[in-house]
Amino acid sequence: MIALGIVLLALTLIGLCPVGIWVQFDRGALALRVKVGPLGIRILPKKPSRAGKPPSAGKRMRLAKAQARQKEKWEKKWAKTQARLEKKAQKPGKKLDISFIRSLIPVGLRFLGGLRRKLYLPELTVYLCMGGADAAAQAVGYGRAWAILGAAAPVLENTFRIGKRDLQAVLDWSVTSTECFVRAEVRIRVGGVVYLALRAGVEFLKAMAKNKKKAVQTT
Repeated sequence: MIALGIVLLALTLIGLCPVGIWVQFDRGALALRVKVGPLGIRILPKKPSRAGKPPSAGKRMRLAKAQARQKEKWEKKWAKTQARLEKKAQKPGKKLDISFIRSLIPVGLRFLGGLRRKLYLPELTVYLCMGGADAAAQAVGYGRAWAILGAAAPVLENTFRIGKRDLQAVLDWSVTSTECFVRAEVRIRVGGVVYLALRAGVEFLKAMAKNKKKAVQTT
């Protein structure tokens, strides 16, 4: 009984754990992290490799042999896959069931709608700095930037749940070109993803069973 309670507690904690992606774009430099709870795993930029001692001749030979074995293994697997695909292509294919595909469209739309409602953006920051040598072109670009941000803000707020939102356009005469700064974070709880996947799976199985029943009745 205690073990069952521990398992249920662990599953509850995992379900409540948020996972997400943090991304930042600043003057052409992209930074990307995968976040699991309070932890962040850096994906970009990659850490610079430490310069170590060059591998010995024996180590290089063992590495070359391992790579050759791996290459031979993949070539055999690819040859089997090609033979299986050619054999399958020679068989008469089944007709595409349009009605079954049409019945899956609402399932996919409900899944995407539920996913959209469960996504949370703790932060969304967008700065557009308008620069250039032509003052008139800068002023026109500045007005267009505010028009784009003003149109995008209500769409984003109606589509996602956003915590801190900061969308701004800046006019800087000292900058020679237009610069963009974007920082955003997207989170979703593991339990929400599992729930949506299970619900979509059940609806898919129901649609498949209904399609099979309909096929049996027509034959």
